[in-house]
Amino acid sequence: MENIKVLWTRNGQRHVSVVSYDRPSAARRVSELEADPAVSDVETVSVRPGETVEVAQKPQGRTVQRKYTAGSQK
Repeated sequence: MENIKVLWTRNGQRHVSVVSYDRPSAARRVSELEADPAVSDVETVSVRPGETVEVAQKPQGRTVQRKYTAGSQK
């Protein structure tokens, strides 16, 4: 199964999904977000199990980099 994170901007603030989606679920979430007029810049990113996506932001809310880090395993 492919693991996908969804990223979007709402009111100038960049967000990353907490959960990882499979492809059909990610497509459904993207559709939901794109229907919201306050949301822009919706995108998906494939991740490996246990990885998280960190989005650095400028004050204007624009994405300047993506950093992929492995989550801790307990």
